Amino acid sequence: MSNNPENRENKKKKIIVADDTKFFCRIVQDILLEAGYNVICAYDGLEALKKVKGELPDLDLVILDTLMPKMTGFDVLREIRKDPDGSNLPVLAITGVFKQSSEIEALKKLGAMGYITKNSPPEEILRRVKVALGEEGSSED
Repeated sequence: MSNNPENRENKKKKIIVADDTKFFCRIVQDILLEAGYNVICAYDGLEALKKVKGELPDLDLVILDTLMPKMTGFDVLREIRKDPDGSNLPVLAITGVFKQSSEIEALKKLGAMGYITKNSPPEEILRRVKVALGEEGSSED
């Protein structure tokens, strides 16, 4: 595998956004598309898991709502971690405005890198995505 930075820049990073609130999913999708990412939306936990498994190992990040129909984000994350290709996949959780520390601890134990809230401004969402992808602070590289 080549570690050539030019090859990495030419390939758009692929992100799945999973949230049963279609409006929120589309807002995040628009923010990420505008920033140059390839974005796929899923609107329930089961759809999210199927899309993640279908895109591995070529997936760069999953942004996952914790409360969705058919499967919770916690269950989806557990299943992702069982797959060898998903064991180190960066995952950001989407939580409601009022997040409980127990929920955040459970997400960390499952391997989530962090979370965004549904009231996060676009700049914060983009910053957290860049950090999760290892792009934050590497603009000189």
